[in-house]
Amino acid sequence: MTIYIKQGLDEAIMLEVKPSDVLADVKKKLIEAGGKVDKYTKFIANGRVVREDVPLQYQGSPKYWVGGPGVSN
Repeated sequence: MTIYIKQGLDEAIMLEVKPSDVLADVKKKLIEAGGKVDKYTKFIANGRVVREDVPLQYQGSPKYWVGGPGVSN
């Protein structure tokens, strides 16, 4: 599936992910695509913080995410 991650004022980054991927896989793909991730980065989808340990398919992950150091929970 394709997701789009918006970080601050930058353009949205498109990533191809599998429903079985966890957030660590998404972060790795985001770094490879030129995105920035640090230990303070939170990812929000459907108004909730995406959990690290649960596959995307069980989190009801939408197509559009917000992520970045400026995003807090």
